[in-house]
Amino acid sequence: MNLLIKPKKDSQQIVSVTPKSAGWRYVSFSAHRLTSAETLSFSDKTNELCVVVLSGIVSAQTEALIGRKSADA
Repeated sequence: MNLLIKPKKDSQQIVSVTPKSAGWRYVSFSAHRLTSAETLSFSDKTNELCVVVLSGIVSAQTEALIGRKSADA
């Protein structure tokens, strides 16, 4: 497993790590750099999403709040 990921310098997406590329089972990760005029949309109906804002202002929108089932449910 090689977790050394080189960032893209001239792209909105800085890095992208998937379970397949990292040898993991579940977790994906991506980092993006946006200007104040840019937007970014995600759509994933099968996985949880988490957004971490390092600076600036964010507006988030979702279709519906879907509860998580526990592993033993």
